[in-house]
Amino acid sequence: MIAQGGSIPATPPLPTPTEAWSYDYPAYFGAGDLRASVFGRDLVVLTKEFDGRVVIGLDAATGAVRFEVDGATAVRAGDGPLYVVGVDAAVGFTVTERAPGDGAVVRTIALAPSLPAFRSTRFALAGTTLLAITDGAVAAYDLTTGALRWRTPLVSASYLFAPVVLADRVIVVNQTTTALRLADGATLWTFAGACCSAVASPDGAHVYVRRDDDVDVELDGRGQVVRALAGHAAAATDAWVAVLGPRGLDVVPHDRAAPIWHAPAAADDGLGAIGTAGPWLTYFDGRDDTLWLQDVVGDQRVALRQAHERLVISPDASGTAPAYIGAPAVWAAPRAYVLDWALHAYEVGDGR
Repeated sequence: MIAQGGSIPATPPLPTPTEAWSYDYPAYFGAGDLRASVFGRDLVVLTKEFDGRVVIGLDAATGAVRFEVDGATAVRAGDGPLYVVGVDAAVGFTVTERAPGDGAVVRTIALAPSLPAFRSTRFALAGTTLLAITDGAVAAYDLTTGALRWRTPLVSASYLFAPVVLADRVIVVNQTTTALRLADGATLWTFAGACCSAVASPDGAHVYVRRDDDVDVELDGRGQVVRALAGHAAAATDAWVAVLGPRGLDVVPHDRAAPIWHAPAAADDGLGAIGTAGPWLTYFDGRDDTLWLQDVVGDQRVALRQAHERLVISPDASGTAPAYIGAPAVWAAPRAYVLDWALHAYEVGDGR
């Protein structure tokens, strides 16, 4: 690993991760469902990405089950109100605000009819606005009143990919990626590239999308190309973007071209599960079967989790599944969550 000086502010000392608890993930949950689940300081809510039937609430400090309620998915902004969304072809979408402690219904929100209620609908929350993305359209509902705020047509199959929700806009991912203004659904820009990825810094100042099989590009607020990256943007902080390319994994500041940190690797070395935990980088390295927590400024790292082979019933009768972590760790201070057959919670601090 190589660290080079740059314009990145100093990071706090790396923590010593300690496992707080683990929860046996239901067999019908997978890596995509981890990305669709909701993580807050007080509560973890497990939901399925599509076709969900039950929502499971876990105490974030202990992993104890607080509630299991019927619902297709759940949405929440930080530690704000928790909403459970149901999908019924006969009655449409149903939304209930739930108590984080026990999942009890606080209130029921009647949504104005707008979209057909498909179980493959993808939902996201932006403040008090519920976004529902279905095949060919996105609708925005006011969760204060249930009224329809706006409805905008989309490229077919956009519901297949998780949108990027920022303070003032939502980026809908597809081969043609579209940025919509949250206030009224107006199209801010479209970008015709390759399918299907968008990564943004938390402050929304830097947006990276797929241009072709080998290159991602950064777009400005008008959808114009700022620069090209040799590889694919995998995760970003407000200071840098992590890029997985032909020569390995690079961490590149938003304001310069040269990387400040580089992990050399070949295509078959198994680098993946790239994410962020506050100011730090997380990634899985198939050469040592470890999910690492990396300080890219100080060039220090600590193991977050060591993956191991598992006994399974396999079609090839090998009896084992290889050691591999495919989903990026999810950070919700003060914990990082890792899916390695079970869901594991690690105490890592606030990143300050």
